[in-house]
Amino acid sequence: MSGTSTFRQFNPSKRPQMPEPISSPLPLLLNGVWVTTDKTLDVNDKFDDTLFAKVCIAGPDEVARAVAGAKAALDDGPPPPHARAAILYRAGALLDQYRDRLVETIVTETGFTISDADGEVTRARLTLDLSAETAKTFTGHTVPFGAHPGSEQRIGFTLRDPIGVVCAITPFNSPLNTVLHKIGPSFAAGNPTVSSRSCMATATSGTCCWKSRTSLSIPLPAAPASVGSYSRTPGCGARR
Repeated sequence: MSGTSTFRQFNPSKRPQMPEPISSPLPLLLNGVWVTTDKTLDVNDKFDDTLFAKVCIAGPDEVARAVAGAKAALDDGPPPPHARAAILYRAGALLDQYRDRLVETIVTETGFTISDADGEVTRARLTLDLSAETAKTFTGHTVPFGAHPGSEQRIGFTLRDPIGVVCAITPFNSPLNTVLHKIGPSFAAGNPTVSSRSCMATATSGTCCWKSRTSLSIPLPAAPASVGSYSRTPGCGARR
């Protein structure tokens, strides 16, 4: 194969630090607040099996709090569509801002190639941008009553309203984009989300949430999403 490769070379010695030192586990995002728990999961480097990070694990109490907070946020009403779109656009821009950190976290945690990890971030950005566009154009439709004799002077229409709290359980194989595939559209539609990260890929989505929540210039609602790893997720037991 001829030509010059444009793939960036990964240098383990220059791997960026996690948002918190390894001795301080990456917390859960619970109802808009960072929460630590006593139970943690070790995240090891896929290449040399050294400890890369520790991530807090949610138990039944944390899950119940997340669901209750999401239900309260739904009862309070979602932000207007333009505000939801602005938040999603801003979150997408942050993915580009922290692209290098996210790429190297994905490579370290999952064993992705650099090109695949970079593509993962690109697809995740597209997911958020498409969700933002949908937030502004997500409408109902009119019902053609005039198609039936005797109903010519009637008009019917449908409206789309948030239906409830979304439970999102994400796999490990695309740890960034699959999380946003669930949170992005549900938030665009005005639904609060409780998301359980895969126990096999916790640091990537945790890093994404950490940087997005602490860097968004547009205030998020009190409980638009809760993100964490639940200790009873199938498969986690094999890794502990």
